[in-house]
Amino acid sequence: MTAQEILAQGGLLSKAIPGYQERPQQLAMAALVEKCLDEERVGIVEAGTGVGKSFAYLVPIIEKGGGAIISTANKNLQAQLMNKDLPFLHRALGGGFTYAVAKGKENYLCLLKARGFSDPVWAEWIKETESGDLDEAPLVPTAEERRRLAADDGCLRRKCPCYTDCFYYRALYERNTAQIVVTNHALLCVQIVNPAAAILPRRIALVVDEAHQLESYAISAFSSQISSYAFRGPAADFAGKGLAFLAELAEGRLDGQRNDVLIEPMLEYASGQALAGLLREKAEILPEDDDGDDSQDNNRDEMLAAQRRADRKQLKTLADRVQILASPTPSGAVRHIMHRGAGLAAELTVFDVADQLGLLPDLFKTVIYTSATLAVGLNLEHFRRRNGVAVPAEELIVGSPFDYLRQALLYLPRRGKMPTPDWRNRDTFDAKARRATLLLVRASQGGALCLYTSHYAMREAAKYLAQETPYPVRCQGEMGKAALIEWLKTTPNAVLCATASFWEGVDVPGNALRLVVIDKIPFSPQSPVQQARQASLGKRAFIDLSVPEAALALKQGFGRLIRTVTDRGVVAILDPRLWEKPYGALILSSLPPARQVDLVEEVERFYGAAQEQDLASGSPAEPTAWRWETEVENLIEEALQAPANGNDALRERLSLARAAQAQRDEARPADTHPRRRLFKTEDPDD
Repeated sequence: MTAQEILAQGGLLSKAIPGYQERPQQLAMAALVEKCLDEERVGIVEAGTGVGKSFAYLVPIIEKGGGAIISTANKNLQAQLMNKDLPFLHRALGGGFTYAVAKGKENYLCLLKARGFSDPVWAEWIKETESGDLDEAPLVPTAEERRRLAADDGCLRRKCPCYTDCFYYRALYERNTAQIVVTNHALLCVQIVNPAAAILPRRIALVVDEAHQLESYAISAFSSQISSYAFRGPAADFAGKGLAFLAELAEGRLDGQRNDVLIEPMLEYASGQALAGLLREKAEILPEDDDGDDSQDNNRDEMLAAQRRADRKQLKTLADRVQILASPTPSGAVRHIMHRGAGLAAELTVFDVADQLGLLPDLFKTVIYTSATLAVGLNLEHFRRRNGVAVPAEELIVGSPFDYLRQALLYLPRRGKMPTPDWRNRDTFDAKARRATLLLVRASQGGALCLYTSHYAMREAAKYLAQETPYPVRCQGEMGKAALIEWLKTTPNAVLCATASFWEGVDVPGNALRLVVIDKIPFSPQSPVQQARQASLGKRAFIDLSVPEAALALKQGFGRLIRTVTDRGVVAILDPRLWEKPYGALILSSLPPARQVDLVEEVERFYGAAQEQDLASGSPAEPTAWRWETEVENLIEEALQAPANGNDALRERLSLARAAQAQRDEARPADTHPRRRLFKTEDPDD
């Protein structure tokens, strides 16, 4: 049976999911994945939100007998595949395959360390956990708790008395024997850095999910940085071991020099090499670990042996990092000084990782890159160039199954109403953007995510909205990201103001999020790294780098709004350069095909049905739980999606709802008609 047959209407998944509807976009993606597996080719697929891309690549892999590594952007997506998607497919397809997760050693509880950890808060979990995965602990471990509990490079391996029960080595065995291994981009990039390390098991195929983030993880993996903070942990670990100079480094001084004086010489060859040599020298004088026979080591203090091993590794790692920073700058990289908290950090950033990522097709017979945001316009060339995909590849762009023309509205202010947001009139733009946002938030009655390109603009907008609206307003930084997202989901009429980290990874389906406001085109800031990137591209840097990056970021921001087939809402982008500049058309062509409007009145009319229900229930300032669709519209939608037979009860409900709707329309006062404006439209210029 082919993957398409499984995913089609009447297939195995149709039988396992009530109300299942096949998606042509999913079938097309599954067909491409099958072809790439059969012909051992590279595939690049942009699959819009709602396509179901996880099943589109998992089902073909399972039907071909497994043998694949799935790399995701982060641990949350790993957990979704491991705890939801793969278990479901295992049941629906009758088993026949095995799967496991691949995480770094530092994610697992070290049983040897746990012997000396007496914190009562952790005691019960340490005693009862079956996986030892710290991400599954009821409490998020602090940096200090993770350091004291997690496995590390001081591992004694087979000499450890806890080796038989070791969580990490059990997980390592499971992933080495599983057909499908779920990992993350960070670990995948570490494997590229050190192919001989066998961090990941050898498999035939690789799927890179959320592939638009692969480059950023690769940059982190191939780059190196160091500051005084890097010495704080070792300074604490090595207290009393004759390594007082580490404490001096951690405190920002060495031989009487401040940290900001110390960091800069780390980029100089002579001084950097001298410091690296000092660190290696100190590592060598630490007590050596005895590698003798297990039978002769029964009385050895295992904890001390592990600590000595970790100590040496820490110092040698620091030495390697300092030496890298002091070495000549390789091609496609830049060395620079940057602020880290109250001090400075020296960093070697490898900004061009195309050559390194281009090794992936050599490591796997089949590679599938997929994400909802890969294409700029209808072109995948930017992704190919940045990720080193030089080999011939099967390419596919499939849109979302969502009806954006019906479900979404794109508000772009009228030409001339918003100033160009450059340094000359930044304050004027910010003030008018805040006013325009206020009108939009009033029209939507909250349920808004407002995204900004600077922390200053975010904070000022949050203060303004809190003063001018009756809705609850929060700002990024007041709570953790997960807590803020949960607050937005559960708080009626909430307004959340945020910056870059909220442009993706925010999933708030339903009416809780009905408005997304974006203040400016998110061009990358002019950092030393970005300047080096632009310099390497020459005159075409703006059109080949800045514009594609901004287009993809805007696509991610737009994607926060519509998460299900019943969601409806408005995306507002307040930057007039989308109208005025030649590149604006390219950016707009990259966004979902929503209807574009330039009047707030049109936004208000889009929200008309919801406003009507607010008027019926009381003041629009009061928390409400209105739905987007009227009762009649919801039932029609239900009827369209229901099977052809057995709809008598549904038809009866629909008839009753229509009658009730007619009675309400007849009794409704004229000034509360859903097509009438709830608020007077105020000109942003006023």
